[in-house]
Amino acid sequence: MSKWEDSLKFRNETIRTVLLYFLGGIIAYFIVNPSERKSAYQAELDKTKLEIKSKVIDDFLSASYEYTSTAFDLCNTNPVLYKEDYDKYVERNDVAYGIYRNSQNRLIVYFDEDSLILKKRDVIEKLSKDMKNFFGKPTEKTKWDTIRLRLKKENNEIALISLRKIKLIDSAFTNK
Repeated sequence: MSKWEDSLKFRNETIRTVLLYFLGGIIAYFIVNPSERKSAYQAELDKTKLEIKSKVIDDFLSASYEYTSTAFDLCNTNPVLYKEDYDKYVERNDVAYGIYRNSQNRLIVYFDEDSLILKKRDVIEKLSKDMKNFFGKPTEKTKWDTIRLRLKKENNEIALISLRKIKLIDSAFTNK
């Protein structure tokens, strides 16, 4: 009879152990697997956000370059001597400025209206207005070129601030 009890005990212990492993596996699947899916989803979401923000920064840099380029053409062209060219430059500048402002606004929205970016935007607005005063005045190049270069510098600084914020660049790359 004692042998029978030992084999019965062994069988019951084996069944219990198998059931516990099975239940542990099921519990682990439902607890661990959703968190793995969630972290994979979060990683994909973070990657998408990074791509969108880097595209916004790139668009801003392109638009700011186009805007300062058309402003250069306007400042450097005499409207009396080159009326047709000047009119084309005015049209191009109006379009470029619209695209530039749009990309600037997108940058501000995507970066939560960062106070440093907003301060830079105010400086840029003043520089843009100052620059318009020199449209069609190629003889005053030293004045308007200084403003244009400062405008380019401010735009680049906004881009650097944004790049730092998404950690695509750090201060080691920027001499600051």
